[in-house]
Amino acid sequence: MKILLCSIILLFSTPVIFAYGQLESDIDFIVYKGGQYLKMFNYEEAMTFFDKVLEVEPNNVEALYQKANALSSLEKYDEAIKYYEKVLNIDPENQNAAISLHNALVGIANYKYGFIDGVLEIKVHDSNGNLVAFQRTTKILALEHVITENLIEKWPVSKTVIRNNQNFAVHQQEFVEVLDKDTIFGFHEIPYSDKVDLPIASTWHYQIPVEQGDTVNYFYSIFRPIS
Repeated sequence: MKILLCSIILLFSTPVIFAYGQLESDIDFIVYKGGQYLKMFNYEEAMTFFDKVLEVEPNNVEALYQKANALSSLEKYDEAIKYYEKVLNIDPENQNAAISLHNALVGIANYKYGFIDGVLEIKVHDSNGNLVAFQRTTKILALEHVITENLIEKWPVSKTVIRNNQNFAVHQQEFVEVLDKDTIFGFHEIPYSDKVDLPIASTWHYQIPVEQGDTVNYFYSIFRPIS
């Protein structure tokens, strides 16, 4: 009786084990096939294969990454960025995705500068904490780029103000730098992140004599209209 019962269990469990193994290998093969179309520059066809995988495994890193590559190749950078970010959320150490994300961000950048409504204050302190220089400007230049808005949106809102009968939220952020030079000129880079080398820049004409080891605090106040 026990032998018969074991035989029945084995009979019904074998197809399940086989089916699971077959499904796993099928997914790998579908990703591989999509990759071959990618190599042949047939990006739309390649994505159909990656989409098939993502319907079954939404967090399949390789399918997400390769679909992002296909979108980037089609210059659909906004969509590609979302998929690269999904990969990095699942696998933060994925260097290929980090580099590709950087390239996609650069792909949608407009390196013409435009004015942002705000104030930048600069304070320089020596190694003893004494204030040795101070500058304030209302002419802030920044990249005309979606990441500019996204970054400032994440800065804390310190207050709301009314200007010309319009409500504005004042987003504020401070950046600190220990200087390795003896003069700073009118240019300060705000990095998008520590992983992506795509700076937001603010600049105007100034020159401040400093000493190496001095600490400079850049304090930004950006006015963004409240709709």
